[in-house]
Amino acid sequence: MNKKKLTKALAVAMAATMMVGMSLTALAENPTSGTGTADGTGTSNGHVEMKVVSVTLPTSVGTTFDYIADPEDLVGQTKPAAGTTGKTKEGTEVTPNTDYIYFHNAAITADDDKGIVAQSEGYSSTSDTVRVTNKSSVKINLTVSAAVAANDNNMAIADAATALATATSTPTVHFDLLTKVKGAASADETAVTTTDGVAKAEKANIEVAGTAANFELTQTGTGASGTYVYGVKSSVKDKDWTWVDISLKGACSKAKTTDELVAPKFVMTWSWADPDAAPAAPESYTVTFDSKGGSSVAAATVTAGGKATAPTDPTKAGNTFAGWFTSADGGETLSEQAFDFDTAINAATTLYAKWTPYGTATASGSWSGSTLYIGKDASHGFTGDSVAVAVSKDNSTFVDLESADFEYNEYKWVGLTWDTLTTALADDALTAYYVRVTDGTTYYTYSYGN
Repeated sequence: MNKKKLTKALAVAMAATMMVGMSLTALAENPTSGTGTADGTGTSNGHVEMKVVSVTLPTSVGTTFDYIADPEDLVGQTKPAAGTTGKTKEGTEVTPNTDYIYFHNAAITADDDKGIVAQSEGYSSTSDTVRVTNKSSVKINLTVSAAVAANDNNMAIADAATALATATSTPTVHFDLLTKVKGAASADETAVTTTDGVAKAEKANIEVAGTAANFELTQTGTGASGTYVYGVKSSVKDKDWTWVDISLKGACSKAKTTDELVAPKFVMTWSWADPDAAPAAPESYTVTFDSKGGSSVAAATVTAGGKATAPTDPTKAGNTFAGWFTSADGGETLSEQAFDFDTAINAATTLYAKWTPYGTATASGSWSGSTLYIGKDASHGFTGDSVAVAVSKDNSTFVDLESADFEYNEYKWVGLTWDTLTTALADDALTAYYVRVTDGTTYYTYSYGN
C-alpha cells in the first residue's frame, strides 16, 4: 500500500473510533446522588483575666507622725513681742499656735504628674500626709488606724476636743485621724477614743475606686507564642489613679506639766482587701485522741478559735476512763488537770486518755440449791446497775459469760448455776474454780477449792 492510501485508511479508522466512543458516552447513566466529608478544627481564642489588683502602701514615713506637745505654751512665751516665731527646746524656730501641738511639715515640691501640691516647710497641728494608692482595675476597701502605745506616763487623752478647754489642771491631748479620698472636698475625721483602756481611732472599709480606664488589652507575639496582655497603658501617670491621704491632727490643753509626763506615741497601720475576692477558707486544726491502748477514737477537725467536742468515752479492759489530758512529752507525763473542752483550739492538738486500773477485792459466795450467789461481801450485793461476770479454773484465763448466763437480782447479787459453770469451763468434774465479778471499778473474785 502506498503512503497516500495508508494515510486515508488511518483517517477512516480514527473517525470510526470517535463515533463509537461518542456513542458509548451517550449511553452511560446520569448520577442521581453523591456524598463527601471534610474536617474543621476549632481553636479557642483563650481567656484573659481583665482584673488587676495592685495597691501601693506607705513603706517609709520617717518622722511624719512625730510631734511636740507644748501644754505650757513655751514656744509662745519665747516669741519676742515684735517677732512671729518662738523656739522649741532644741532651738528650732516655730510659729506658735493655739492648739499647742507641733508636727514638722516638710518642704514639698509640686509634681503635677503625681498629684502632689507644693508645701513650705514649717510646723502645724496637722501632720504631713502619707498616701495609699489603688493602682487596680477594681475597687478596694482600705482600713486605717491610729493607736496610742500604752505608757503609764502618757498625758491624758480626751475623746472630744471640746474637753480640752476645761482640762487645765493636767495636760490633756486630743487627736483625730484624717483620711481623704482623692476628689473629696474635705477629709473625714475619726476621733481617737479610749475603750477598755485602749486609745485608738480606726476608719474601716474606705472604698477606694479602681481605674479600669487605665488598662488596655494588647496582643503580642505570633503563632504558638502569640498571647494577649491586659496591662497599664503607657500614657498613665500617678495622678491618674485613686488614692487616700492619711494624716493626724492634734490639740493639747494649756496646763502645767511635769518632766515625767510624755506625749503619747502613735502606732499607725493601714491594710486593704479586695471586697469581691472569694473569702478564704477558715483555717482549721486537727484534734487527735490518743486512747493509750483503749478503744479507737476518731480525730476531729476544728475551725481556728472553735472548740472540740468531747467524744464518747473509750473503753479499756480492766481500767476506768479518767478523762482526756494534754502532755508535753508525747503522753509519757500527763497534765495535772484534765483538758477543758471549752478551750479555743488554735493549733494542732493531741489529747491523751488517762486510765485508772480496776482495784481487786475478795467476793463472798454461797450455794442455794444448784445456784451460786456471789456478793461484794457476806452482807452486801454490788453497787453498779450492771456487772460483768467471768469464770476461770486457774485465776489466769477467764471465760466471759453472757448476761443471759447469770442472774443479777434486785439485791444486786450475782447468781449462776452449776451447769453454767461446767459448760463455760468445759469440765463436768470441776473441783476448783474462780468467779470474777466486775462493777466497772473493781474486780471482785470468789474462789472455791483453791
